[in-house]
Amino acid sequence: MRARFSLMVASATFALSGCAGFWDEVTSREFSLSNTLNPPDPMTVLKTSTDGDARAKAYARLEEPKKRTGSAAEQDEVIKMLSQAAVSDPQPLCRMAAIRTLGRFEDPRAVSALIAAYQSSDQLTPEPAAMVKCQALNALGETHKPDAANFLAEVAKTPLKPDLNDRERGQARDVRLAAVRSLKNFPQYGSATSAAQMLAVGDKDIAVRDRAREAYVAMTGKEPEATPVPGTSTETNAIATVGHTQTKR
Repeated sequence: MRARFSLMVASATFALSGCAGFWDEVTSREFSLSNTLNPPDPMTVLKTSTDGDARAKAYARLEEPKKRTGSAAEQDEVIKMLSQAAVSDPQPLCRMAAIRTLGRFEDPRAVSALIAAYQSSDQLTPEPAAMVKCQALNALGETHKPDAANFLAEVAKTPLKPDLNDRERGQARDVRLAAVRSLKNFPQYGSATSAAQMLAVGDKDIAVRDRAREAYVAMTGKEPEATPVPGTSTETNAIATVGHTQTKR
C-alpha cells in the first residue's frame, strides 16, 4: 500500500507539472519505478538491452565523455556507437535519438556521422526516411560546423524531383524546408548566407522563399537583395523580380 501510494503521488506531481512522458513510462509494460526515478547507465542499457524503447531513451541520455573528463577511448566508443545507430539501426526511433544526441556533441566526427545518417535513410520506408532526414538536418544545424553548413546549403538548393506523387512531394518538401531553416545557425559561413539569399529571391516554392528570407534576416540582420547568383537556376527568376520592382517604381 505504501508503494502504491508513493506511485500515485509521483504520478499526480508529474501530471500537474505537464510531464506527459512520465505517464508514458507508468503505462509501459516495462515500467519500473526505480528505473524512472533513477535511470540506468545508458551505456549499460545499450550493451545489454534489445528493447527498442529502452535503447532510444539510452541514446538520448548519452553525454559526451570529453565534456566530463572522460578518456579518449570512452569518447571513441560513444561516437562509434552513436554513429552506427544513426546510420543503420533498424528502428527509426533509435536512429533519431542517436541523431539528436550527435547534434549536441562537439566532436568533429559528429558532422560526418550525421551526413551519413541523412544519406543512408533511404534504407527505411518513405515516411520514416523523411523523418530521419529532417532530424539529421536539424542536428547538423546544431553543430555550427563548416562542413554542416556546406551540406545544408546543398540540400536546401536541390529542387524537388518532378516525378514525385503528392505524398512524396510533401515529404521531400519537408526535408528541404528543414535544411533551409537550419541555415540560420551559420551566419559566419558564406555558403549558408549565399544559399539563403538565392532561395529567398528566386525559388519557385513560396514556403522555401519565406523560410530562406527568415534565415537570411536572422544571419545578416537585413533583407535579402534581389540580386541573382550567376550560373544558378534562379538567375532568370531573380532578374524578373528586379525588373518587376523597377517597373513598379
